[in-house]
Amino acid sequence: MKTRLFLICVISSVLALIMVFGVVAAGQKYSQEARFDQTFHLSRITEDDNRLDSLAIGLVTEVGGLADKGWSWLSYQGLLQAEIDFGVVGTVYTPTNPAGYEYKLQQCVNEGNELCISVGFTMADATMNVATNNPGTKFAILDYGWESYPGNLRGVHFAEDEVGYMAGTLAGLMTESDVVGDIGGPSYVSAVVSLVEGYRNGAQCANPAVNVFLKYTDAFDDPSLGAAVAQEMIAQDADVIFAAAGQTGWGSVITATQSGVWGIGVDMDMYLNVFEEGGLEGSDKLLSSAMKRLDNAVYATISDVVYQTFTPGPALYDLGDDGVGLAPYHETDSFVSQDVRDALESVRLGIINQTIDVSDPCRESDIGLVFEEGGLADKGWNWLGYQGLLRAEIDFGVVGTVYTPTNPAGYEYKLQQCVNEGNELCISVGFTMADATMNVATNNPGTKFAILDYGWESYPGNLRGVHFAEDEVGYMAGTLAGLMTESDVVGDIGGPSYVSAVVSLVEGYRNGAQCANPAVNVFLKYTDAFDDPSLGAAVAQEMIAQDADVIFAAAGQTGWGSVITATQSGVWGIGVDMDMYLNVFEEGGLEGSDKLLSSAMKRLDNAVYATISDVVYQTFTPGPALYDLGDDGVGLAPYHETDSFVSQDVRDALESVRLGIINQTIDVSDPCRKYIYLPLIFKQ
Repeated sequence: MKTRLFLICVISSVLALIMVFGVVAAGQKYSQEARFDQTFHLSRITEDDNRLDSLAIGLVTEVGGLADKGWSWLSYQGLLQAEIDFGVVGTVYTPTNPAGYEYKLQQCVNEGNELCISVGFTMADATMNVATNNPGTKFAILDYGWESYPGNLRGVHFAEDEVGYMAGTLAGLMTESDVVGDIGGPSYVSAVVSLVEGYRNGAQCANPAVNVFLKYTDAFDDPSLGAAVAQEMIAQDADVIFAAAGQTGWGSVITATQSGVWGIGVDMDMYLNVFEEGGLEGSDKLLSSAMKRLDNAVYATISDVVYQTFTPGPALYDLGDDGVGLAPYHETDSFVSQDVRDALESVRLGIINQTIDVSDPCRESDIGLVFEEGGLADKGWNWLGYQGLLRAEIDFGVVGTVYTPTNPAGYEYKLQQCVNEGNELCISVGFTMADATMNVATNNPGTKFAILDYGWESYPGNLRGVHFAEDEVGYMAGTLAGLMTESDVVGDIGGPSYVSAVVSLVEGYRNGAQCANPAVNVFLKYTDAFDDPSLGAAVAQEMIAQDADVIFAAAGQTGWGSVITATQSGVWGIGVDMDMYLNVFEEGGLEGSDKLLSSAMKRLDNAVYATISDVVYQTFTPGPALYDLGDDGVGLAPYHETDSFVSQDVRDALESVRLGIINQTIDVSDPCRKYIYLPLIFKQ
């Protein structure tokens, strides 16, 4: 890290000499304290320009107004500075509740303002409505945009990826444990993803040794959830926590700082509002905040109106505009060394000059995924494993390549191709590739390998066998069956009885059903076949004839015949291995899909993702690796069309069982039949 800092500092010095005049002028345009170069702006105003004396600007705040030093307060600082520099007359409109947004925007129009600025995305609908109905007034909304705009409306955006990268750079340089936390709100919000991924990339590029724990909370309004996620990361040695998750993130950052590790805030200077200008415990550990400079954006938008350069549509404010940037260090100022400051300035200039790509994670791991024949078309094993690779590409920045043999004879060839093309890790999807995987791994010790759903007694030093806790997910499926049956008779069908994974699923199911429902009878039968759907259908029909109203089958395509027959006969079916609703039942296109309760899934997607994570963070180990309920390595698939039939009581019971298995208070090998060897009279 010292070498990297030295190089960055040297680069900084050179850039500073080359760009001294331009950079100094640009740097003085806006400061972090929203102090503007008034001489520069006032020089543009002529004595004859009387229009400015009457130019009125309205700022419509969110509910709460200016009191909390948040979005509205920060925007107001830009209006105040514009009043000083341009002589405009500003008016603030503060709705008392969201229903008043449209009323206040219309009031802004009625009172003759030339520009009405909405603070925040919560006013999107109101802004669009009022702007559309008042084409003679200019409008702008902060931190929101549309695909198309009326001719009087601007959507102000911010380069979240750039300021996220700056925050990540700070984290990567300040961490002592080489572990930092990266917490996001909803993963479907592009601004959140930009901040979170920018942070990860900045941390990894500043410090190649760093591990970034990334987690989306999918919530903006749950501080306790944010606190819990931060505590999880701190328990894994994270000593810097960044959170782009609204009030959920506030919980994360407050928990981090009050736990004695560094926190980095987001959107505004959280020292001023969240930490009450030092009045809240933990303020001495708040390093900075990744700010969207709403003050500067408001000022620039007003400037465009003043000088008649206002244009509608999207307007992006970035580091080069001082539209985003890091907040002051406040109480942590003395802990940020000059080397760190110099490095941050070099990175800032590099982003502005486009010599640094904030989308580059600086992790150049190449990953190969070698499919079984058939590829992605059937949404089976290959497709599910591929979802894990796609997620790893997003979260870790790895480059994935898929290799699809046309027949089993091509497995070894494709695995060797994976090696030859320089992939750091080659993952085989499924036990049919066992011999090929062992051969290629043995002959290529410099490449890492993993195979899904298979293992050996001994391994070479570069090969991992990924296993799944079939007994746990079988038990969950049995619990569901035991709770859903009305006849107290359920079917339990297995493939070959010499396959341990089959036995684990089948016996786990039996135990779960019996423990959930002591009155249940479980009809268990091994078919000793994986590839005979008609045999599976016949076994299911036998069980249905004996009043079974839930059928589970762990028997490959033989089991498909069982489950399809069950559901098409009007009784519940439970699938296995993958979400059978997606492939076997064609996403609802096959008759019987409305009776498929769930599937006992092996989460190949999560196992692939976790294996790639181990390679990225250099924690990959050879040998067997077990993924269970606690890892989300196994679990029940969604109910899909049967969702409305599964009561809340059943869901609560399943969750209790899941937690009991994870916490080891439930033993999935226990059949819950303590009286099994007693005479029949005592059983009754």
